[in-house]
Amino acid sequence: MKRLLVILALILVGPGCRPARDKSALTFYLQTIHGNDEDRPPTPEARPIGAKLDHRLRSVWKWKHYWELKRDLAVVKPGQRVRRRMSAEREVELELADLRSMTARIYFNGRLTRSRTQPAEGAFYIVGGDEGQDQSWFIVVRRDRPLDSDED
Repeated sequence: MKRLLVILALILVGPGCRPARDKSALTFYLQTIHGNDEDRPPTPEARPIGAKLDHRLRSVWKWKHYWELKRDLAVVKPGQRVRRRMSAEREVELELADLRSMTARIYFNGRLTRSRTQPAEGAFYIVGGDEGQDQSWFIVVRRDRPLDSDED
């Protein structure tokens, strides 16, 4: 009976005991994108990107198709660094100096290859490179949640 009362108390009180969501943390969305002229996706899991990102990429690069290979998110607090593996070779590290300034670092095989500091609010950072003459890769760091191609 005592055990039942403890369980009942935890069920009733438990949800109210959760810590409040930390309003000093910022959420960033990360995407690995593949650009090419092939009509079929480069992997079975790949899916077409949303219209907003498609428009941004097409304004600079002219691939017929852009495919999202991976999507992740990182919740970062001021003074904290968060690192995410985006592919076998590439990692993204995000750091907030404060709530106004973020630094994104791109690593290739463990080596820092690119770094950029920019305002955290509205962040939309695209970095990319060639994978031969017929395809490119991109890492996208953004504050707004990416939409799927069928949501646009």
